[in-house]
Amino acid sequence: MDALANYIGKSAAGLGGMKLLADTMYDNMDFKTMEYVHPETGNRTRISGREPLATAMVLVAGLKGDWNNVQDSIKYASLPFANILGGEGGLALSLLKNLQKTMNMRDLDPKAMEKEVIKTLNRLIPGQALLATIKTVFDPVSREGLGAELPGVSLALPARIDPTTGEPYAPEQRLPGLGVTIPQISGVPVPGGQRLLDPVSQLLGSYGMLDYRMPRRPVVGMPAANIPKEWQRRWYEILGEERTKSFKVLAPALLTKRKELPYNTRLDLINKYREFERLTKGGASISEAGKTVFGEDWAKSLTTARNLQEDKRIIQKKDSEAAAKALKLLETEMRRARREGRL
Repeated sequence: MDALANYIGKSAAGLGGMKLLADTMYDNMDFKTMEYVHPETGNRTRISGREPLATAMVLVAGLKGDWNNVQDSIKYASLPFANILGGEGGLALSLLKNLQKTMNMRDLDPKAMEKEVIKTLNRLIPGQALLATIKTVFDPVSREGLGAELPGVSLALPARIDPTTGEPYAPEQRLPGLGVTIPQISGVPVPGGQRLLDPVSQLLGSYGMLDYRMPRRPVVGMPAANIPKEWQRRWYEILGEERTKSFKVLAPALLTKRKELPYNTRLDLINKYREFERLTKGGASISEAGKTVFGEDWAKSLTTARNLQEDKRIIQKKDSEAAAKALKLLETEMRRARREGRL
């Protein structure tokens, strides 16, 4: 893939390069993160920052008329006003937009506000990129708090917990063309670097389900927003442990099955099946809804989409069961801590 990307990157300015992108990489692109999803493993290669490849990929999406993909990815392109059109617009505007988004939440979460401010302050530190590189050499674990990317300071801060494993998050990448595995810097791979994911992350990411939140309901009578940080961390530790147990057997089987379809094709079929269900519930016949959603050759696509949706429902059920068990274990530990005066 690295040799192909290098070749395409050099030729992508022409129509021939655009067609090559469309034929070889487009269907396995995650445009929200501008990453190529490897069909054989589920690992991801960062395309953003690898010009002219990223810009060419956005242009291909436009030529195809995939405007949702254009909107998701235009901030990665080297085009005039691309950051503003894509919702970024530099550090100051990014801070204001993130704070505005947090303040407009239905239930304002002070911890979410604090996290956004700390994240932005870390970005404002002079020489951040160099300092983060030095920090990663001595401390490859991703940290939380002010100074998380500063050498020496980071070791005094708590580790970020990987919610799919329950362990400290120490993301790795494979360097393009070298096959060498090294830690990611600030949790981000270098342009062209392949993010190496654990099986649970691969599986959830393959179905667009990498979204993690604290429980919304109160825990042992305590509103979720007021749960102390150490217990929030404990939640992610238990959740990761339960996810690993829950998906130990299921993940390899579904990952093998997932390889049969490109990333975008899989998500597109799942979305189309939802539309198909909506139409049939509204009174349309199976054939009418099938032709409307999938086209004339609808029967085969409908069967594939139904199977994918069923797989996703199985994954969602297993994930919900893991989360419910994790919450029960968390509540047990918090009640014990309260009795012992530790909470």
